Order: sequence, then structure tokens, then C-alpha cells
Amino acid sequence: MLAPAVRRLFVGTLLRALVATMGASVTIGTAMAQTPDLPPFLEKYYAPLFMENGKLMASWGHSSQDGVDTYQYRTAGGSIDLAVQYIPCDRSTCGTFFQNVIFLLNQVPGVLEATFHEINDPNAWMFIRDESDVSNTIVLRMPNAISLFTYSVKVPDYEGTNKDNDFADLYEQAKLFAARQRFGQTVLKGDNVELGDWTASFREYAAALLESGKTDKALAVLHRLVETSPYDLQSHLMLMENAEDAAVTRASAETLYRNAESLDLHEKSARFLNKDMADRDDLPVIEKPEDRLQLLLIPLGPVDLDLLADAAKIYTEITSVPVIVRKLREPWAPGQPDRPFLFYNGQLVNFAGKSEADFLAELRHSMPDDALSRYTLRRLKEELGANAGQYDADRLLPPFLNSIAGYVSDRPRTMVVGVTSENIFSGEARFVFSTYAGVSPTISGSILSYRMLMAFEGQPQSRTRLTERLAKELVPASLKRLGIPRATDPSDPYSYSNGIERVDQKSLRLSAPTATALEAFR
Repeated sequence: MLAPAVRRLFVGTLLRALVATMGASVTIGTAMAQTPDLPPFLEKYYAPLFMENGKLMASWGHSSQDGVDTYQYRTAGGSIDLAVQYIPCDRSTCGTFFQNVIFLLNQVPGVLEATFHEINDPNAWMFIRDESDVSNTIVLRMPNAISLFTYSVKVPDYEGTNKDNDFADLYEQAKLFAARQRFGQTVLKGDNVELGDWTASFREYAAALLESGKTDKALAVLHRLVETSPYDLQSHLMLMENAEDAAVTRASAETLYRNAESLDLHEKSARFLNKDMADRDDLPVIEKPEDRLQLLLIPLGPVDLDLLADAAKIYTEITSVPVIVRKLREPWAPGQPDRPFLFYNGQLVNFAGKSEADFLAELRHSMPDDALSRYTLRRLKEELGANAGQYDADRLLPPFLNSIAGYVSDRPRTMVVGVTSENIFSGEARFVFSTYAGVSPTISGSILSYRMLMAFEGQPQSRTRLTERLAKELVPASLKRLGIPRATDPSDPYSYSNGIERVDQKSLRLSAPTATALEAFR
């Protein structure tokens, strides 16, 4: 973070510069230049950002104050002014500078309307309108600078036009040009760590190259991406689907197949490799099992059956308990989610028991009425709309157990776990891996969700890690049926897990007391 004094200097300087460039009245220099020179820090391919109706804007002047360079441009008819600002920074400060710019744009005084169309570091786009002008500011975080493009148009020249669409197109172009320049700058430096910082940006660049038919260039970007970010499975997917070299496509497909936690990615790679996948239709329907110590797994809803089979093998290695997988006779119908659930900006949102509507309404009342707050609320609403929500396991467990009662009621050593990919909670807990209950003295079991065992947003996927986590959590979900006391050894998979870190701390080996207690049921 910047020291307070340095931050105040930066904020004050940039705010003055931003306010100065919001209107079309700024005139830096005394005469319009005839040569449409681009700022020296931009490559020639940025030229489309300096065009109006097929003609390049003319340079109007350049100024520098307190380390902020401003380059001014204007269309021949004077209908659009463009101010390009350059704020140098480095890898350790550019992220903070980007956030400061967003904060400052949110604080520009005297505006009638202000809207952030997107804030997705390293890019952002904001619309501002005052009494005389309409401006659109594009913010691009680069490896060594923050670049701002502010297009200003007089209100009469803006109303009744398609300039909203024009600026949307400019923003999309600017993002691609910036991604191209970032790629060139970081590859030239040869810093693999820094290359990894820009994975998402470079992947978007590769996708744009593919869309424009520049396959060879796109593949070159993707090859570099998977070298520096081998965990970037989306890049492996693009290579699998677009590379002409069979060895390359197969290598990426194998990487996806071995590492993808996503069922969609796993299925795509399996089809590409012509690998057989477990099919729910092939699962035996539940019947009365043998009277022996065993674990009965029942998939509830869409479940990765390959993942379940692999986890079952590890579970058996841990416990020496055989596992059988059966399906219900009737489709699983959990109904609607019981409450909202959301990860936002890497944090688990605490809804404090409120409905989605009440939560958003309360949040709206608690936030200032500014562009940044409105954008945050809009994004939260969009994310909630795309999220499946969370199910109350205490509601789901009794009907599940009742549906299998006739098959397990006289099989006390058959442990029953229903497995779902849906997110679940119990009581006041924000989430649980599993919950256990009984509906009679002879009928009990668990529902386990592996959703919170998967990689969080922004984390690399690992199918091996997910499989082991699921196997570990199958241990408490099942052994509770036998009444075995919970392990006090934190490395025992039967010990209590209050979060994903605890799951990862646990080993794949039972402690002696747990193993001895389990042996009595064989």
C-alpha cells in the first residue's frame, strides 16, 4: 500500500487532472497539430481508439504534472475530445493505483449521472454526464503504468446518437489492445512469475485472435500461457479444441482429464480422449444390501460419478470398508434453494439469515448513492441470479432417509451417505460438508456435499485434491452411523473439520483409537 502522504499526493494530483479532462473545454497548446501522433507509450495498433468516422483524431497537446502525463486529441469537427493519461507505476504499486483511480472517478464532483459499466481489474469503463458534457473513461492497468482514455462529447452531440454502442465497442477494442501490449511487455521481460499475473488477460487475447482467424498467433499465446500457468485449464481447453498438433491436443486433454474439478471440463476431455465415463443409467437401483460392514453411497442430483468412484477407492484404503454405489428408485427432488449463497471478490457473503431481496435492500440503504455502490449492488444481484443458492440439509435429510428406509432398516452395519454437488447448510452454520441424522432408532445416515471441497474462485483446480478431500469427509459422514467417538487426533480423517484448511490438515490414515473401534464392527 502507498504511504498516506504519497497517497494523498497521488490522489490530489490525479483528481485535478481527471476533473480537468472531463469536459471538452480543455485546450492544451495553441494550435491543432496536423500529425495524429499516438502517445509514445502506446503501440501503433491502438490507432482505432483515436478514430472517428474512419479518420484519425489530431493531437491537441501534451502536458505533464506531478508525474501524470496527459495527451489531448480532438476530431476534425471538434465533436469528440480525447484525453489520454499515463500514470507510471510498477508491479508492487499498479494494483493500488488502479483502485485509487476507480475511487477518484467515483468522487468526481458536479456530475448529473455516473455509471461504472465494468470494473474487472485490470480494466474498467465509466460513464459520466454533467450539464454540458458526456464522458466515457476507460482505465487499463498495464505492467508498468495505468492508462486512462477519456472521451468527452457535448450533450447535444451525444443525444439521439448511437455513441453508447460506439463507446462499448471502443472499450472492447481497448481491452484487447491492452492485453496484446501486456503480453508483449511481459514476454520481452521473460519474467514467468509476472506472466502468470496476467493469465486471464492473455487468455482473452488468445480468444480474440482465434475469433479473428489468427490461429497460429493464438496458439503461440496459449502455449506460453500453459507453460507459465499450467493450472489454467481454460487455456488447456482452448488448445485441446484448436491446436492442429495431435500431441499438443492430447496433452492438454489429458491435463484437463486429470485435473479438472468441473464436471463439464471433465466430460469434454473424456469425450475427446474416448474415455468411458460412469453413467447414472448404469447404476444399480437400490435394493436391500448384504448384512455386513459397508458404505452405501447414493448420488443425489447431478454428481460427478467418476469423482465419486475415485473417492470411494481412497475411502476403502483409509477404512478397509467396501463401498457400493446405488441410485434411488425415484428422481431426487430437493425443491428450491432455501437461502442465497455467494462468493464475491473471494469472500463468502454473510446474509445473516436474510432473503436475497431483504439483504440487497438493507445493503442498498447502508451504502452511499454513488456509482461505485450502484455497480457493486448490480454485480451482487447478477452473481446471485447466476448462483444456485444453498439447501437446508436438515430439510433434505428426513425425506432422503425415509426413501431408503425399507432397504437399510435391518442393516445396522450399512452406513448410508447421500452425495450431492449442491451447496448445503445446517442450522446457523454458513455451510457444512455433511450432516447426520436419524428418523428412527434403526434408520440414520448423512447427506454430504462436495461443493465447498472444490477450489474457490481464483484458485487453481485440482481433481486429486478434491478426490482426497471427498474421501476424507466420507469418513465422518459414514462412521457416525456406528456411534464411534470422534477422533481427538487432528490428523485422523474422522476428526472434526470446521473449514477447508482443517480438511487439508487431515491425513489419509485413521488414528489407532478410531481403527480399533471400527474393527469391532467387522
